[in-house]
Amino acid sequence: MGLHELITNAVALADTITKPIQPTIAHEPYAEDDGYGGVTYGAAVTRYVIASKSIKQVIGQSGQITVSNSQVLILANVAVNFRDRITLPDGTQPPIIGVQGVWNKDAGMYYTEVLF
Repeated sequence: MGLHELITNAVALADTITKPIQPTIAHEPYAEDDGYGGVTYGAAVTRYVIASKSIKQVIGQSGQITVSNSQVLILANVAVNFRDRITLPDGTQPPIIGVQGVWNKDAGMYYTEVLF
């Protein structure tokens, strides 16, 4: 068994074990900016996540150090953009300040962590 299979199986196992207690979020991918300040999003997709609240220093999209105080972990290969809109279980829609995960050149992300 190679490293790819090991990581894929570990993420799948973690997802299976925690699925009954995972909350859901609504993920709306950024579609376009109308040029007048209005933003259009794609259809919302419900995703199961592992949510956490912790303080982390993050290098944001502009390259400046900022602080994340909550995160969601999506145990799947999901593309998330800084301009996407995510509705958390409590109904809030905080700005995305970071997206990270473990990347595989052939399979994409093993999991996606979104930082707020």
